[in-house]
Amino acid sequence: MFKKLVLTSALVAALVATVFVAAAVAQAPQPPILKKTAASLSLPNPPCSVSACSGFYVGAGMAGNGTNADILGNGVSGSVFAGGGIPFVDGGWQSWNGTMMFGVEAGVGYQINTATAANGVGTNLQGVDAYQEIQLGGNLSNLVSGQQPVMVPTGLMASMMFPYVAFGAEERQFADGWRTGAGAKFLIGPEMFLDIGYRYINYGAATSGALSFPSENLVFLKFNRVF
Repeated sequence: MFKKLVLTSALVAALVATVFVAAAVAQAPQPPILKKTAASLSLPNPPCSVSACSGFYVGAGMAGNGTNADILGNGVSGSVFAGGGIPFVDGGWQSWNGTMMFGVEAGVGYQINTATAANGVGTNLQGVDAYQEIQLGGNLSNLVSGQQPVMVPTGLMASMMFPYVAFGAEERQFADGWRTGAGAKFLIGPEMFLDIGYRYINYGAATSGALSFPSENLVFLKFNRVF
């Protein structure tokens, strides 16, 4: 009988101890359980798509100060870069919702002399070039131009975000002028877009030495990254 009592007491003590241990474990703070859900595993949405691209951006490009855009007839140096080339950096902000685009942009570059001359006198001015402009794209561009601002090749239509018109100010070492033009922006990555355009700058009766510079024609290509 004594042995049974001792065995029973030991079993009861073991059971009680087990209950207390289990209760203590249950009340102890537990490390957080990481639950992997579809939302937590999903990749973040890219900042840009063909139908939406908004935010600040920075980039760089090259502009040609040319007499015309007849590359096939006159070659690159004799048309787009007839008056010099302008490597530049730019920055801006835009809002594009698939229907309307509004943006502001500023940039600065340096015109490289191509040694082009007319009657023995150089026809371009090497020096700093700065600009500030407002851009209206999508349906907003029709408010200014009344028609599509630029003609886009069929092969590029799938990646085009929007055509746009632009207007603003230009500052050169010899004069300040008004800047107008048009272009189109193309998606080339989730955070990158390509901007191809044309700008006409009117300097009025500006002169530099023996040369008169009433206007300039710029054709440019630039790459921008959106933040």
